[in-house]
Amino acid sequence: MLTSTSYLQGAHDFRIDTLSITHVSGKARRSALEYLEDHIVVGAIHDSDERCDAPTCFPETRIAVQEDAVGWITQRDQSDLPRHLMWISGPAGSGKTAIAGSVAETCHDRNILAATFFFSSYSPSPERSSKRYLVSTLVYQLLQHEALRVLEEHVVGAIHRDKAIFKKRLKEQFEALILKPLRRVRGQLGGDIPRVIIIDGVDEVKVDRSNASSRHTAPRRDEDDHLEIISCLLHAAKDPAFPFRIIIVSRPERVFTDFFPTQTVALGKQLFLNSKYDPDADIRLYLQSKFAEMRRRYGLPPSWPGEEVVEHIVWSSSGQFVYAATVIRFVANGESPPPAQLDVLFPLRPLPRNRSVRGLSSLDTLYADVLMSSPNPKLAAQWIGGIYELPTTPAWVLRNILESEVGQGEHILRPLASLISIPDLAKERKEPYRIYHKSLIDFLKDGSRCPQSAYDQHQGALLFARAWIRLGTNKAPMTPLTPPEEKEFFGALAHRSVLGSITFCVLHQWNGLIEEEICACDMYWWTSQMLQHRGALTGWGFILEARHRKCFDLDGPCRESCRKWSGDMFQAFVDQGWTIPSAEMWRGFLNEKDRAKRSRIRVELKQSFNPPRK
Repeated sequence: MLTSTSYLQGAHDFRIDTLSITHVSGKARRSALEYLEDHIVVGAIHDSDERCDAPTCFPETRIAVQEDAVGWITQRDQSDLPRHLMWISGPAGSGKTAIAGSVAETCHDRNILAATFFFSSYSPSPERSSKRYLVSTLVYQLLQHEALRVLEEHVVGAIHRDKAIFKKRLKEQFEALILKPLRRVRGQLGGDIPRVIIIDGVDEVKVDRSNASSRHTAPRRDEDDHLEIISCLLHAAKDPAFPFRIIIVSRPERVFTDFFPTQTVALGKQLFLNSKYDPDADIRLYLQSKFAEMRRRYGLPPSWPGEEVVEHIVWSSSGQFVYAATVIRFVANGESPPPAQLDVLFPLRPLPRNRSVRGLSSLDTLYADVLMSSPNPKLAAQWIGGIYELPTTPAWVLRNILESEVGQGEHILRPLASLISIPDLAKERKEPYRIYHKSLIDFLKDGSRCPQSAYDQHQGALLFARAWIRLGTNKAPMTPLTPPEEKEFFGALAHRSVLGSITFCVLHQWNGLIEEEICACDMYWWTSQMLQHRGALTGWGFILEARHRKCFDLDGPCRESCRKWSGDMFQAFVDQGWTIPSAEMWRGFLNEKDRAKRSRIRVELKQSFNPPRK
């Protein structure tokens, strides 16, 4: 039955000469960009604000490799089979990301850049190390191009048909959001469409631990995500409707070196950053320019630092730009004038050229020299491990977590300004510490490379565990905070990523903690703080469970710390107005040794915690 709509109900005694009515019923349909914007990582796009300080090639350097890449993008296929993939690879520190960034800028200037995604495992945006946002971020960029707007209605249709598409596997996302829309408009695209998609740092993707495995499968590895990504990109490149070329940039890890040689049909070109591209000449040009800047700034003589020093750094770099860049940061940003800083690194004249300390060994030597300039190298290495675990946490928060004495962070880290970016006081409340290059973490994790006086097999985990215990004992950081600062600090601490990382460290470092210091930690206070700041609660149960496991080998009652922590935590919940599981259910859970039964009880326990009603 049709219903009528009255626009002038109850009106009378008037005249209408011309009437035009537009009636819109229901909600307006969202555009594809509106759907996508909730599922993209802006920081991964080449021209994002987050990447404003990202490395690009120094002017007039890496010209040959850039020309090879851009030439491949613009040339037509010489065979009937399209070869739409290029793999750029090279060792750590060889300048892969800088080259990818420069190629992206060149292609953008020429209007041939379709989309980019710069993965990063130590970015301020944790999403940049996840595969989850890759497809949606690429689609978002494709739809920005006028020549590709014809895809939009098909993308919207795909999202309408499957609202969960953003949580599907990458292959399903590629099919639904990119390949099927391209097939439907095949023949409608003109010749002015952009030509290349650049994906950098695939080797830095980290598996999502919350979905990494189940009871019936082996734990998923980072390499599994790497393989999934490049397999999906290969699948897209082989599709006849896919008009773009793809550049994949990564280290030569095993998963890539096993995969690409078997894909000769689709792999159009492989660039390995070796001596073919004469990196020594580029490094020399970079050094000469940077030393000239220092001479002008400090009024140094034209002869400084001398050709011998420049050639020694070039030779020691062995094609690794990260070595030369670290030397420059150390010399330019140290506590002493540049000549004195340079003498710290190279005290001997004439400079030796020991062939056993070239390449990776020379980078290790440089990292070791800088690390040993800290007043406490092992503690500095532990702090760097903490920075790596919490890359998005503001420096002010991390410093207040880790400091065991006032001013310790500045004292320990300031000599390492060539290895990590340290925000100044005006920015530390918002900006995190930033590790300049992932090769530093590789160095610190390897006991055969890192000096034993600085090596820490726990990678700072025990430092985090003790910091957590210390905060619970003192009920405040070492540096006194004002009430607004306390609110800001504990609010940041209650964030799931921060609390989850600290909880993980506590769980795995029980053996490094003594009973007295555990008992001194006030679990009642800790739990109350997290409840007040809406912190993640799942970690507390795991901590108590892990602590109780240490009591399994006892014939008598639980340890004092186990009994005290359990009682204090539950009392905090009660005092905050929560309903909690019964004591019988909790004891049954703790004492159940069957893994399957424990998992079932854990679900019941979680459902038994309920916040107070408003």
